[in-house]
Amino acid sequence: MYTEIVEKFIEVADIQKYCIICCLTVLESSQYLKARILAIDECRKAVNEIGPNSLGKRGIQSISKCLDDSSRECRSSAIKTMTLIRDKLNGDQVRLFK
Repeated sequence: MYTEIVEKFIEVADIQKYCIICCLTVLESSQYLKARILAIDECRKAVNEIGPNSLGKRGIQSISKCLDDSSRECRSSAIKTMTLIRDKLNGDQVRLFK
């Protein structure tokens, strides 16, 4: 059911708006670990399709805050996403930390 809702939303709005409106809001405000992990995974899909611009500065900051999370799964998902962002930026850490 969730994937059907996501697909309908992406048909109406593009994936970048989906990531900024839905995923980052869930990532920043959800108290549930599984919801945050799912939001990070959806952000990773957007980065893979569009690039780091799909998250923007706020998204990268939100995902980097998850690196401090006490959950191993959340940290792992955040590391995978940050690694993908770094790879999409061709390893340019100056641009990543801007």
